[in-house]
Amino acid sequence: MKQVLFAALTLMTATGLGQDSPETRSVDVSGLVTDTKGAPISSAQVFVDSHDGVIETATDARGHYELKDLQLPVRMYGGTAMGSLGVVAIAPGYAVGSSGRKSLVEYAANIRAILNRPGFTTREQFGEPVVANVTLSTEQRLGGRITDSDGNPIAKVRLTLQSSKVIPDDRRYTNKQEFARNDSDTHSVGQIEQLSRLCTAMTDENGAFELPHTAANSRLDITIEAPGYPKLIVYGLTTLWNPIEFEPEILILRSNKTLKLSPLVEKTVTVVLDDTGEPARGVCVYARGQQVLAHETTDINGKVTLRVPPGKYSISAYPNVREPYFYRVDTVVVPQDRKPTVLRLDRGVTVYAQFVRADTGDGVRNLSVKVDERHYFRMAHINGQLQTYHGRTMANGNIRLLLRPGSRRVSLSSSGGFRAKQTTVNVQVGKQQRIKIPVSPSPARRLR
Repeated sequence: MKQVLFAALTLMTATGLGQDSPETRSVDVSGLVTDTKGAPISSAQVFVDSHDGVIETATDARGHYELKDLQLPVRMYGGTAMGSLGVVAIAPGYAVGSSGRKSLVEYAANIRAILNRPGFTTREQFGEPVVANVTLSTEQRLGGRITDSDGNPIAKVRLTLQSSKVIPDDRRYTNKQEFARNDSDTHSVGQIEQLSRLCTAMTDENGAFELPHTAANSRLDITIEAPGYPKLIVYGLTTLWNPIEFEPEILILRSNKTLKLSPLVEKTVTVVLDDTGEPARGVCVYARGQQVLAHETTDINGKVTLRVPPGKYSISAYPNVREPYFYRVDTVVVPQDRKPTVLRLDRGVTVYAQFVRADTGDGVRNLSVKVDERHYFRMAHINGQLQTYHGRTMANGNIRLLLRPGSRRVSLSSSGGFRAKQTTVNVQVGKQQRIKIPVSPSPARRLR
């Protein structure tokens, strides 16, 4: 069976080239929406993400759609502008379908001639029309009931389809790692608000529901918003067999079955500053499990109470970006872990690094730096969102890093045309440090 991907598109931003806006490229997109037998589907809704937001159109009587002059954000890689898009379609009586991601490039003039030599294959290029066809399979609605732990129906529960992946019915997953490895290309459609509204159901007074636009033989990600419960994330299965039977703790929705929601349990967490022992006020604390994401902000005493169903959770605390502290994560089992959970935030240490050419001693600008093989230095909480921080060297090759105490490995990513040996820094509490790291040009790669 043909795999259906929900490719609600991740579009990249940066500086561009040519006649378009410095951050975008103009692109024309067209294609056909058909069923699995190749018959055109008229009046299907088509969604494309763009610089101006989600663009929506519809197919004509021939199943054809066309959008011209879309402004697509791009990112620069050594003189090459790169971007990506995908097209998602939906129609009454059909499951949601996607064209899959389309990658586009615009090569710098000095390498375009080399890459266009006979026998050298490149991706689709800006300036050429993009053809994105979508095949829609007949929907298999996911129906069932939702009750509390005593079997009483829960009315007005909202169920929203977030993503889907068709699973081959001849494969038997034997462990969690194998399932995750084969399920890594599932894409969310939750970013497209109009589409989420179309893929939503509500339970009636008997707790019954019927979720539209789901595909047969699929593993679905579904959010459940029940009155008095935190938002749950569950698996929905339209397969006749169970590919995740090795994960019994996961909530699973199956056709014509009943899902029971457990009563909520309160978990109190205290967050303190490791260097002073003072309570950390205004820190966002998250509880993440297989089914739930709950978060609250600590009070003046550094405390927060989370209401979650029984289960195993990752409890994490993220300070505000203005605070020089690092996030902390712990694992708890609710309600079995009865001891108070205390998260201690490490104070970051400022390290000034300078990347200089080994032959001349000159600073090298615009180098992407990574720490401990990661491209971000710390994580922080900004306006309700988790953010990662990374950066590039300034004109003199300098970069200011806020690092967690301990042994840290500082190096370069693959960009910038330079390479540097990994440098280990022993970051000591309360002691600013300065390091100098020599770099050398990367060997030129020969195009074949």
